[in-house]
Amino acid sequence: MENYPGTLEALGEPIRQGHFIVWEGAPGARMPWKGHNRHVFLFRNHLVICKPRRDSRTDTFSYVFRNMMKLNSIDLNDQVEGDDRAFEVWHEREDSVRKYLLQARTVIIKNSWVKEICGIQQRLAQPVWCPPEFEEELADCTAELGETVKLACRVTGTPKPIVSWYKDGKPVEVDPHHILIEDPDGSCTLILDNLTGIDSGQYMCFAASAAGNASTLGKILVQVPPRFVNKVRATPFVEGEDAQITCTVEGAPYPQIRWYKDGALLTLGNRYRMVNEPRSGMLVLVIQAASKEDLGHYECELVNRLGSTRCGGELYMQSPALRAWDQHHREQLVAAVEERRPSPP
Repeated sequence: MENYPGTLEALGEPIRQGHFIVWEGAPGARMPWKGHNRHVFLFRNHLVICKPRRDSRTDTFSYVFRNMMKLNSIDLNDQVEGDDRAFEVWHEREDSVRKYLLQARTVIIKNSWVKEICGIQQRLAQPVWCPPEFEEELADCTAELGETVKLACRVTGTPKPIVSWYKDGKPVEVDPHHILIEDPDGSCTLILDNLTGIDSGQYMCFAASAAGNASTLGKILVQVPPRFVNKVRATPFVEGEDAQITCTVEGAPYPQIRWYKDGALLTLGNRYRMVNEPRSGMLVLVIQAASKEDLGHYECELVNRLGSTRCGGELYMQSPALRAWDQHHREQLVAAVEERRPSPP
């Protein structure tokens, strides 16, 4: 294609092409009596009109660019009075409107072109769907009790996504403590006011539309003083066996842990070993091969920068016979509970 003011690759492959007699003029003006031989190309977004030029020596044609119209800026009239092989194209430009009358060789060819152009125009008129995408994602944050925290992100997509918030997999309910804000530009904000310890967790902003879905995650860690969820209690042991003193704790930052016996700090190692599971908060002080010398009052101390707390209990000796009886009694209780449970239907 000669004299085309651009790169032909940008047009893509032609969907259809063919020979027409073409008249061009201003709307309302009388069309010239004689039309021009033109070769018309239909691309995915454009209609291009060219002048065919024949090389008599090789009996081949080349095409000289004449005009181009965007398909979303033309109107089509497939009913031309007195000529069932022709259709009209009204092309709206920035400063004017031009009318083109295209006459095909047959009615079938004309109808095929009209159908193809109208189909492309309908597809172009439909909104282009884009799945949700988070251009700004949630960030982790740390705060203290009573503070206000904002979790912010921004999502785009067509159609406009519907946004939902979740904490640890459960929907976040809007209330005076949880405030949701959505802006037209896709910005989404979850405000948590007057933080408490239960606000710690993983938050998710989930965006969904007919085009797809996306999500972003952010963690909130509310710093709280340490506390005992399950306290240290009086613990029996059998001489010669390992004794285990247990408790469950929590705190953020996770607390430092110290154990005391009768007020004296215990040095871990040798016979004293501590099992610490920060994820569950489970603490176990293990005294290997416990003996009468280990009898006494044991305390666990928790310390972080927000405070400290202590809890303790007695370690007392239990005879093997009493321990066996206690174990048997517990097994009987469990069996009795199981018998009372109704059988599944």
